[in-house]
Amino acid sequence: MAKSSGFNLLRVITPSQLGICLILFFLPWIEIQCVPPKSAQDEKEKVAEFKKETAST
Repeated sequence: MAKSSGFNLLRVITPSQLGICLILFFLPWIEIQCVPPKSAQDEKEKVAEFKKETAST
């Protein structure tokens, strides 16, 4: 009679599920940065200037 080799993790989850879980686990540590366009920076400066003008009155 053959002995069972104990608990095998691959009987519970498939390799593709394991891969997806690993990707989702490390996803919060992936840092994605983008440079805003020049027009957005100009708009941000205008908003900051407007806030200064309205806050002082």
